[in-house]
Amino acid sequence: MAPNLAPDWFYLFVALFVVIMAVALVLQLATLIGLLLAVKKLQVRIEQMLDRKLDPLLDSAKSMLDSARPIVEQAREQAQRLAATLNKAQETAQTQLTRIDQLLTEVTDRARLEIIRVDELVADTVHRVEQTTEFIQKSVVRPVKEIDAVVHGILAAVQVLLRRGGFRTPERATQDEEMFI
Repeated sequence: MAPNLAPDWFYLFVALFVVIMAVALVLQLATLIGLLLAVKKLQVRIEQMLDRKLDPLLDSAKSMLDSARPIVEQAREQAQRLAATLNKAQETAQTQLTRIDQLLTEVTDRARLEIIRVDELVADTVHRVEQTTEFIQKSVVRPVKEIDAVVHGILAAVQVLLRRGGFRTPERATQDEEMFI
C-alpha cells in the first residue's frame, strides 16, 4: 500500500494560496497601471505650466545676459590690464630680490674676509705678547731672581759669621736639621 504523501486539506490550502497570490498580482498590476496614467497626466500639466511660466523667465534672463555682456567685457579688459601690471610688478620684485641676494652674498664674503683678518691680527698679537712675556722673563725676572739669591746667600753668610761663637757645632747643626725635617 502506498503511503499518502499529504492530506487533502493541504492541497486545498495550497490552491487557496495560489488564488490569493493571483488576485494580489492582478491588483498590483492595476495599481501600477493607474500610477503610470497619473504620472503621465502630471507630466503633461507640468510641461504646460513650465511653458507658460518659464518662457517669460527665459526672455528676461536673455535680456539680462545681453545687458551684462558689455560689463563682462569691460571686466575682462580690466582683469587683463591688472594681470599685466601684476606681471610687471613681479618681474621688478624678482629683479630687486636678485640684486639684494647678490648684495648680501658680497657683504657676507667681505665680512668673512674681515673676520679672518681680525682673527689673524688677534693671533699675531697674542703671539707677540707671549714673545714679549718670555723676553721679559729671560731679561729681567731671571737676573733679578739670581741677584736676590746672591743677596740672600751673602746675608746668610754674614749672619753665620756674625753669630757668637763663629761656626756651628755639630750638635747644633743636627738639632737644626731635625727641626727642619
